[in-house]
Amino acid sequence: MQTTRILFPLLFSAVLPLLGQNPQRILGAPNPDAALHEYHFPGGGDDIVRVFYIKHANTPQELQEIVTLVRSVADVRRLFTYNELRAFAARGTADQIALVAWLVEQLDQPVKSDSPAKPPHAPPAR
Repeated sequence: MQTTRILFPLLFSAVLPLLGQNPQRILGAPNPDAALHEYHFPGGGDDIVRVFYIKHANTPQELQEIVTLVRSVADVRRLFTYNELRAFAARGTADQIALVAWLVEQLDQPVKSDSPAKPPHAPPAR
């Protein structure tokens, strides 16, 4: 956990100058434009780093569950979480990052809070 707190800000500090963005703008209020949060490595390599913000994860555990699922399904081994921002950075090929983006779109949904139903065999009220 402590390692993640150190690595993720370092990742941001390394990538943001290359993107030409103001770190406060990106860290303080994520822009919905995904291109602002994506970095292609120089030299024409296949790897891409993209930052994803999870809007509906209310706890660090919910964020970790999404990241674990994304890591397993998309076979992306380089994922770094930053719990305070409810964000993670993923590094992989263009196909892997496209799959991660689709998974995040599918998984980052608000929780439906229906009123709790009565248990099916509740005793009658007296």
